[in-house]
Amino acid sequence: MLPVSAKDIITFVPSSEKDKENPATYYLAVPTYLTRAKYRRDLFEQGVDCPSNTELFAAFRDGVRALMPPDEQAGLLALADDIEAARGKAPEELRRRYGAVEIKLSEAHAPLRKLLAQRIWFMNMYPFIAFRHFVKGGERLPAPLEVRNGLVTEQTLNALPEDHIFDVSDKIISLINLTPDQEKNSDSPSSSPASATTSATA
Repeated sequence: MLPVSAKDIITFVPSSEKDKENPATYYLAVPTYLTRAKYRRDLFEQGVDCPSNTELFAAFRDGVRALMPPDEQAGLLALADDIEAARGKAPEELRRRYGAVEIKLSEAHAPLRKLLAQRIWFMNMYPFIAFRHFVKGGERLPAPLEVRNGLVTEQTLNALPEDHIFDVSDKIISLINLTPDQEKNSDSPSSSPASATTSATA
């Protein structure tokens, strides 16, 4: 179920915990306009910005034209067109072929290499930033969860399993990206249990 009120707390169980009798459960704050803005500001301050697909495909095509043999360019440009048109639903074999060419081009084409590095940085950082902003407590967690000044501490992040952080952050991003109509038409989840294990330090 999805949130309709900023007073609600979402309970979430990571996939690695779902078969356990007493799974670790995280309490997630429902994103509001203000908390979304704070999260995005933090991304910007940390230099965490994901290049758009348009930028990546443009750099790929520029690399093909600059570096690949003329007799191969038309086929590689068509490959890029097919991948872009598929919008993430291209066949696996096509994606593997494109990825191999992308890696090869990035070794010699600095603009593409820079964008790919930026994307890797984003994919590795945003889960931790999202987790810090929206996790507010939990039950049976594998490490004590400490929140200071409204943010989960780095010490807590270092102590929790990475798969928990990535699973939780995926849920958070799905909540951040809800449209107003989705929020309005969704059922309200259960409120937060009174005995949350968050340790808040001023």
